Amino acid sequence: MASTKITELPNIGDTYYNTANDEILIYDGTEYNTQIWTETVTGDLVFTDENGDDWKLKDLAARLDAIEKRLAILPDPDSDKLEKHKMLRETYKKYKFLEELIGKEDEDDDNG
Repeated sequence: MASTKITELPNIGDTYYNTANDEILIYDGTEYNTQIWTETVTGDLVFTDENGDDWKLKDLAARLDAIEKRLAILPDPDSDKLEKHKMLRETYKKYKFLEELIGKEDEDDDNG
């Protein structure tokens, strides 16, 4: 087995992928091992971003639900509503046109 030169000490929780055994190892403070632990969260899970702002998991889930409801028409519009409401139909056509333009601009940027 080939050895790897370590240039700095790992931190607790650092992971290493062992290609020989196709496993993920986690550093526990003394050695890398394959034990994975779980925690039970009683209450709200809070994440802190790079700016030091706290985000509650419940709040993020509620925000995503609201976004998904508002964007529901985009990937799969209700054809009955589109037929019934001319303004909605026209707005949807404009949205699809803009989506195509933006996608084309992204492709042009990628190609050169």
